[in-house]
Amino acid sequence: MLAAIMAASIWLFPQSKREEDREDFLKLWWAHNPQPLRINYLDSLAISALPISLRARKSLEFRRTRQWYFTGKKALAELPAMDTLWIHLGNFDFTAPEKVKAPRRAFRPAPVPESKKIAPVDLNTADSLSLINIPGIGPWGAKSILREREQWGSIASLEQLKQKFPFDRGWDERWDHYLEVRPAPPRWSLNDSPMDSLLKVPGFRYSQVKQIIFYRESFGVVTWAELATWNYWDSAQVDFFKLYISE
Repeated sequence: MLAAIMAASIWLFPQSKREEDREDFLKLWWAHNPQPLRINYLDSLAISALPISLRARKSLEFRRTRQWYFTGKKALAELPAMDTLWIHLGNFDFTAPEKVKAPRRAFRPAPVPESKKIAPVDLNTADSLSLINIPGIGPWGAKSILREREQWGSIASLEQLKQKFPFDRGWDERWDHYLEVRPAPPRWSLNDSPMDSLLKVPGFRYSQVKQIIFYRESFGVVTWAELATWNYWDSAQVDFFKLYISE
């Protein structure tokens, strides 16, 4: 009998410790998200960032695409693989948007009346919902813009997006008025960023970063004028890097 009790305690202790750690993590997560979570307004990007299982996130995404909105915690907890502790500790807003019928034909943005003015959206601070509200961008366009911003730490100019925007129909001239770019400090520095940080620069290879570090340690300061002589990148690439990497 005593052996059985000891064996059970050995098995249960790690389990209870994991549960305590999970509860502490979720409390911290909710403390950093104090506003009620508008569960019926989450888009794909917001759902992917939730601290729940992949299966639960897929269930949320499935209901979102079909506009099956939640009315309370009970309905939310009934989702497959949903973390009931996350629900129990959380603060939710179950307000539901009006359902919109899915269009039968391909999406074509309706013209915006001249009298309706839209305040410009800053590409370096906008969230996905703000971008989706811009006529013609939609969820896919918003996701592409945020992916570009995440990759470089900011967006330097509208021209950068005009060259990379993922729509076959090209850049919509209205976006020149609806979008704006407020300058943001560069994420990287040639002389101050450590090696592991420079390795995250898109387009920088290990051998190139290693030579930058070696040059810094040997000569003190590396400049873009010096890097241009190494013939790693053409002048257009160097000019682009200068937008996101200071000396």
